[in-house]
Amino acid sequence: MKILQVMVHGSAHSYAGGTQKAMVELGNNLSKRGHHVSSLYNDTKPGKLFFEAEHNANIINLCTEIKGPFHKGYKLLRELTRPLRDTKLSPYFPNPVHREKAKRLAAPVGQFIKQYQPDVIFAYGIQDLNSIVWGISDDKSKNIPILHLTHSDINAYYKGLSYFDKARIKNCSAVHASLPDFADTFGRLLGREVIAIPNTVTPPIEFANLDDSKSRKRIMMHSRLDKQKQQHMLLESFALVKDDFPDWDIAIFGGENTKNYKQKLQNIITENKMEERAHIYSATQNVEHELSKSDIFAFPSLFEGWGLVLTEAMSVGLPCIGLKGTPAINYLITTENAGLVCDNDVIEFAQQLRTLMADSKLRQEFGNNAKIGMKKYHIDPVCEQWEALMEKMVNRH
Repeated sequence: MKILQVMVHGSAHSYAGGTQKAMVELGNNLSKRGHHVSSLYNDTKPGKLFFEAEHNANIINLCTEIKGPFHKGYKLLRELTRPLRDTKLSPYFPNPVHREKAKRLAAPVGQFIKQYQPDVIFAYGIQDLNSIVWGISDDKSKNIPILHLTHSDINAYYKGLSYFDKARIKNCSAVHASLPDFADTFGRLLGREVIAIPNTVTPPIEFANLDDSKSRKRIMMHSRLDKQKQQHMLLESFALVKDDFPDWDIAIFGGENTKNYKQKLQNIITENKMEERAHIYSATQNVEHELSKSDIFAFPSLFEGWGLVLTEAMSVGLPCIGLKGTPAINYLITTENAGLVCDNDVIEFAQQLRTLMADSKLRQEFGNNAKIGMKKYHIDPVCEQWEALMEKMVNRH
């Protein structure tokens, strides 16, 4: 089958985001199974995507300028209408800057669709869907079935949709969410069927060694450095227990996304005299290797549509700690009995760290549960779900 993936509104070059990884890996996996997959993104800066195409999958950069001659006017209008987006009138006042970008990318997206003529189109977000709908001009392209994918926390995502956005999603051939709970919620909000298909988990080659006799043990987190990911909470929690566990360290991997956030993290390390025990590294391509060198995976993220790196950590056999108020994280950890969850509170998170750091048998039990539980998300069974959905979409048309 000929598949076009569109993610032209996400961060691109030098950005190691979960949705970007999900798109590239799905394209690679489907291509390996014999499908023809092309994926569109957009970035005018030099560089390339952090994740690379494999198995003859194609990744194409539209390289289109997103700021038009009236960009300053759209920015002014955005600020003038911002108060309305915090009210019940929000669905009628979409962000003008987002719409400007979607309009400017519509023509190159539509042109590529007309030339490529895929069997199905995957839209990785609402603005991608808007660019697709606005860009398609010929009757043949208008008949191509479109799948709207959601890799975000559904409640937060739905809150940001305009009245017209919701209508376009409802008109898609199919709508996706990554978790059953998210699919139920999104389906109820939209008033239509939403299909739950998880992200894939690549079977690991390396596994965590949770032997308590190691001279030093490590807590790891790998995610973009962002206030919503809450690396600061992990550091503040570790500061509360570090003196009782002198053989434990922290390793945080990720590129900076929130301005000056990395400096805030460094300040926490300095203020708590943790320079020798807490380290911040750039995002790594060798995620599995770094996970296998760790003993606990901590993930105090506030919003997740799935939690790719969490499932990677679970697949290598790491016990995990997350927030019960983040539905995707709570679902993955509690469903597999793979770790501990708590409220969004530094003291509570520190208590959960203490519980796992003090009990090697509990770490091993959770880690083994995690490793076994991730097998259901391995590539073949998940790709079969995607193929069944695509066949259904094509047959409807």
